[in-house]
Order: sequence, then C-alpha cells, then structure tokens
Amino acid sequence: MNTDTLSVLTHSRNKVTKTWKADGTIAAFDDAKYYTLTQTAVSSIESLSALLTSLSARPNSCLIRGVPVPDSVAASRDGDQHRPNLVRKALDYFDDQPLHTVMVDVDGYHPFAWDPVTHPLESIQEFIATQLPSEWQSAAYHWHLSSSFGHPSKADGGLRVHLWFWLARPLTSAQLKAYAKASGLAADVALFNPVQAHFTANPHMDDGVTDTVAQRSGYAAGDSAVQLSVSDAILTAVASAGGGGQTLLDIATTDAAAIRLNELGLVKSRTRDGFNIECPFDDEH
Repeated sequence: MNTDTLSVLTHSRNKVTKTWKADGTIAAFDDAKYYTLTQTAVSSIESLSALLTSLSARPNSCLIRGVPVPDSVAASRDGDQHRPNLVRKALDYFDDQPLHTVMVDVDGYHPFAWDPVTHPLESIQEFIATQLPSEWQSAAYHWHLSSSFGHPSKADGGLRVHLWFWLARPLTSAQLKAYAKASGLAADVALFNPVQAHFTANPHMDDGVTDTVAQRSGYAAGDSAVQLSVSDAILTAVASAGGGGQTLLDIATTDAAAIRLNELGLVKSRTRDGFNIECPFDDEH
C-alpha cells in the first residue's frame, strides 16, 4: 500500500520556526527537548501537500522521517532522560523507515534568469530544471519558502525553499543519503536522517511586523511520483551498514575530547546519538 505514516512533533509553548522581530532581526527557532507526537497518514503527493499546508499555520510543530519505537524501548534506550508520553528528536525514540515522502532543501540558490524575491515560482522551476536529475523534473511537488526568505536582511540570500516530492519506491533515510551521494543530488543530506527536524511552519511575526511574501507555499502539478533509479548495490550496502546512531556512540566513546569531558564529569548521559554533555563554557553564555 502506498501510504506513509509521518511523525509530527509539537511543543506546548516553543516555536519551531523563526520569528521576524520588531527590531528588524530574525530570531532562531526555540529549541526544545521534549515534544508530543502525532502520526499522520498520507497516500500521495496531493495528500502530503494538504498536510504540509495545514502545518504551515502551526508554528509549534515540525515533521521528522522516523517511526516511533514502543515507549518501553525508548525508556530503556534513554534512561533517566525519558519522560512518559513525550518524545525527543533522538534515535532513542525513533527508527528509520522507508517513505515515499522526501524533502529537498534549497538554501541560497541564485537563479540565472530570475530574482527569487520577485519571482520565486520561476526561480523554483529553474532550480529543478538545472540542478536536479531528469527523473525529478516532471514530477509534482509541494513548495514552501523558508521562514527567513523575504526578510529584508536576507535580500541577497538567493532562493531558500523546501521542495517536497513523492517517490514511486519508498526509501529509508539511509538509502536516500546513499542515493544522494552516488547521484550528486543537489540536496542537504543532513535531512536524510530519521530524527532531523523538517521545518514546516511559516515564520512567526512579532506584533506590528508584516510578512513581505504574499504566498509562501503551494502545489505544482506534474507526474504523481518520482521514478528514481537506485542500484541494488547501494540498497544492499545500506541495509547491512547498521544503525547510524550506534556509529555515533562508538565514535563518541573513542573521541579524545569526549573522553576528557567524561573525565571532567560533564557527560550527563549516553544515548544512541552519542553523549549528552554539559557545555564547559556554560558560565560564559
């Protein structure tokens, strides 16, 4: 069945988007440790677009690729960091899963023929036509301009947009990362991670601040799915590579700096992501 179950994380107070402030600056998203989890099923690029449209008006929410593990498993993995009925953006709480859903993050593309501020749709089309492999170019997609795009301080920052596609063959985050590296895909591979936040909300505006962008998101019609050519060799290699979280913990365990932080008593806990540490320069913040 061609259905994805996506994990939506929501914080009770903190904003998971940037804020345009009255003094003309942009504030980064409010980092948070614990979130509530909602799972939503989508079955096509059209239903994915509808979900993303609804999330654009929810500044306290974001989306991740991972599938939640049972609460008992999360508790055993995360130890004293675990809180009942809450999750963290950590591999202790989520495993990788194959999804049709994929997001390509465009950050600072400078079009040849268009000004992205005045002609964002034309700029998006140029990016797809010139920067993505041919199998992506006729596919339908959902586009969402980033929460900093259009701000006066980012006038020369180029095109900043999230492009969402539907794959004909579902792939895990690890498989997507391997494909992206092998094909030279113009995408930030950091997003191909089960717990990497995919920001879905429009920017939050302080009182008296007006968004300079009339339309921040929309749907572009095309073929229903991207028909990727992914070699069996890549898929097999990824399948036998093991979990990325354990690899991070192994690296942290043998890293000289991590060992010294542990000796100083600054390691608060160990997770599959590595070490949670107390910043040694905390008193200077």
